[in-house]
Amino acid sequence: MKIQAELVIDAKSILGGNPYWDDQTQTLCWVDLMDSKVYTYSPETHTNRWLEVNQYVGAYLPRQNGGAVIALQTGVYLLQPHTNEVIPVFSSETNLPENRFISGKCDPSGRFWAGTSDLEGNKPWGTLYCMNRDHTLRPVLVNATLPWGIDWSPDGRLMYFIDSPTREIVAFDFCLETGSLDNKRAVVEFPEGTGWPAGMTVDEEGKLWVAHWGGARVSRWDPETGRL
Repeated sequence: MKIQAELVIDAKSILGGNPYWDDQTQTLCWVDLMDSKVYTYSPETHTNRWLEVNQYVGAYLPRQNGGAVIALQTGVYLLQPHTNEVIPVFSSETNLPENRFISGKCDPSGRFWAGTSDLEGNKPWGTLYCMNRDHTLRPVLVNATLPWGIDWSPDGRLMYFIDSPTREIVAFDFCLETGSLDNKRAVVEFPEGTGWPAGMTVDEEGKLWVAHWGGARVSRWDPETGRL
């Protein structure tokens, strides 16, 4: 089967990433990681809109009751529906002013997970945080460099994670009830010469789709066998 890619939006992003499909509104959301814009696109009406957030943006995820959660350079914020008022939830690491949020995704229970890195993406100063439904944040994984890819198995019992410079995808046993991680192990080793693993999503068969930073491709992996 030949798969043909189609250009839908010629966005001219500096570094477009972290897409999210909003099933409620049937729109695609994504951000420009090296700019300050959030984009939404409606395939039905072919309309593309953008929102200026005035600082580096790492992730934008619509909330079930309206509005969105946004991970920015300076912290995590809630965007209020209708008014677009931005309410701070968590201020970034004040002891690391060069850090910023670069990723964000919700787990099957609705918790928000987001990762930080330094602005150059080459120092092990990053942390993967988890925000609970009561809006409290806790650090989960520390000393990461580029905590970019994260997703869960279809049954919600495994979490997959990418810290790009390690050139591997790791899996954790994941507790849906508490959001705790256990039993870390590598499930995919990226070969040399293909770039670095970056953004990731899991399909309905439990396979991992990974964007290659510096590799100009997207690949699909079986986490049970480690095969491409």
